[in-house]
Amino acid sequence: MTVIDLHTFESISAPQASVLCLGNFDGVHIGHQALISETVKKRNTLAKQYPDAKCGVWFFKRAPHDIITSKTTPLLTDFPQKLEIFSSLGLDLAFVFGYEEVGNFSPEKFVDEVLKRDCGCIFTVCGYNFKFGKGATGDARVLSELMDGNSTTVGQILVDDKNVCSSEIRNLIAEGKIEDANLLLGRHYSIHGTVLHGKKLGRTLGIPTINQNLSNGIALPKNGIYVSRTLIDGKWMPSVSNIGVRPSVEDSGVINCETYVLDFNGNLYGKDIKVEFLKRLRNEIKFTGIDRLKEQINKDIEETKRFFISEQEA
Repeated sequence: MTVIDLHTFESISAPQASVLCLGNFDGVHIGHQALISETVKKRNTLAKQYPDAKCGVWFFKRAPHDIITSKTTPLLTDFPQKLEIFSSLGLDLAFVFGYEEVGNFSPEKFVDEVLKRDCGCIFTVCGYNFKFGKGATGDARVLSELMDGNSTTVGQILVDDKNVCSSEIRNLIAEGKIEDANLLLGRHYSIHGTVLHGKKLGRTLGIPTINQNLSNGIALPKNGIYVSRTLIDGKWMPSVSNIGVRPSVEDSGVINCETYVLDFNGNLYGKDIKVEFLKRLRNEIKFTGIDRLKEQINKDIEETKRFFISEQEA
């Protein structure tokens, strides 16, 4: 078991009392945020009775479904990003388990030995479709019974009559419907990766770009050109990003993210840079010549500028 202080991101000992929300939390979307909000609210309600109680999250570092099926589901948030979001939403700590540690526990054993004994849990919050215990035999009702009624279940969250869930968000991202995905996430979808040396064609064209290899298991937006914003030295800067194989340049089949940051010409090689996706502009196209490529890139840049101007005026 790992208990992480979400303010310092250091491992600490388990608290004597905790209020925990339980789940997988890939994406930490608006449905997950409802669980977290309820958890923080409940901790505050219990503060007089349990002044030292912490509020936190309990989750598996890798989704049980992937372990059971030996598959790898593209992630909406990797582990460090997930912890950062938890911290920003007001949680104090995270209990992180491997499925192998508790996957064969009965619901009763899980609650008594893991939640109550090891985590000091005095109250739980879960979603309406939460399952736990060997064979997924435990659900929200069973959890409440085993917690002696000290549990809250958060109902289904709908947006435009659509159920908010991680799989739906993954589908939207894969289809390039980034604005719809952002609506369900409650924030802009993002990727981050180390800036690598490219062919420097962008610099030759007068449009220097940063290149990031995307090989960390994160869900990738559909190949194409996107209005984006890039975090550099703590400041968000307007940018335009290409997700794809760069067919006009090399067409190696390797998907990467190539981003032009407006009004920036610094050296970012070797830095881990975060890029958020705001709107899809068009498909990735293979151009027959460099001049035609440069012309289209400049059109993309102008459309990106118009987007940010309209955002400022709204």
